[in-house]
Amino acid sequence: MKILLCTNAFENITNGPAKFANLILKINEVYPEHEVHVLTEDVSNSSNHLVHPLKLSIPFFLKPLGQIIRMFQYHHEAMRLRKVEFQFDLLVYNNAFVGLWSAAFFSKTLGMVNDYSNAHATLYNVFARKSPFKRFVFKQLEHLSTLFLKKVITNSDFMTRELNAIYSIPLLKTVRLYKAIEVPTQKKSIKTLTRPVKILFVKTDYQTGGLLDLFKGLTAVAFEYHLTVVGPRRNCIIELQKIATSLSLNCTFYSQKTPLEVHSLMLESDIFCVPSHKEALGVANIEAMSRGLAVVSTSVGGIPEVLEGGDNGWLVAPSDPVALRDALTECVTNDELRIEKIKRAMAFSTQFSKEKMFNRFIEIASTVVNG
Repeated sequence: MKILLCTNAFENITNGPAKFANLILKINEVYPEHEVHVLTEDVSNSSNHLVHPLKLSIPFFLKPLGQIIRMFQYHHEAMRLRKVEFQFDLLVYNNAFVGLWSAAFFSKTLGMVNDYSNAHATLYNVFARKSPFKRFVFKQLEHLSTLFLKKVITNSDFMTRELNAIYSIPLLKTVRLYKAIEVPTQKKSIKTLTRPVKILFVKTDYQTGGLLDLFKGLTAVAFEYHLTVVGPRRNCIIELQKIATSLSLNCTFYSQKTPLEVHSLMLESDIFCVPSHKEALGVANIEAMSRGLAVVSTSVGGIPEVLEGGDNGWLVAPSDPVALRDALTECVTNDELRIEKIKRAMAFSTQFSKEKMFNRFIEIASTVVNG
């Protein structure tokens, strides 16, 4: 079976879709009877024959329509590749609505919906300035794509329920594919905490990630800690440093780290805490769990699936700094409970191995190609 994955994120591995695109290529090593290639605009000079660069041509005055223009250019290049270079059986889009045009003209097209930012957009939120107008437009395109796509791939049971409810997608058309992690060989000791306790926050969109809630929660804790924040853009860090200083918080900020650097920081930390306001799944939580960190998060989106309702960590309501403070305090002071939760989390994280994701991906693809 031959599969072409179209993704606008690949080389700059800072988000889930880019990590997925890089990981899925390893199917070629594990299952040589199948062949997966990638078509992407996000590659500078690829010598890998499995990765095909797309040279986007979007005039400056049409930049606001960039995502719409992408759907035509990706489809055109995919069909050209199929004719002259890689005769794929299945076409998969990492972003469902970019695959709308292909879904209309190539019957074996699948698309992924990785978050619910578009699905939750409403005209009310647009007029109330709670959501940009483009989100509402993207919602219409995403909805259309779900009508034409052969299958819609979600990354959590929560996302499946949300999309089925909002877009009225037939249940058999929606399939869940958990995104995988590279199961680490190196893990930290789970029996002792460092002093001060090292807390790690990793999220580019720090507001959605609940960083300000974490700041407020830490102002009232009775234990010594050091908070490391990774992800906010450089221009945001200056303002965040001012807030942290005004609250007398003990923090270090980094605008960006490579995945390997983030994993190293995890091994140096005790607690991973991203108290998100919204999250489709939360792969970073899984990566932290697999490395032996205690995880304190929120009961939103797909996070409870990862933390098994709180068995694998601590879950609090979003936007509740007091509950967050209490959860962090219990995590630090109750050694027996912390160790028990970490052990469960480490065992549970093996369900997100790349081998299981590959098997599920091939299973989904086979039902479409052979169906």
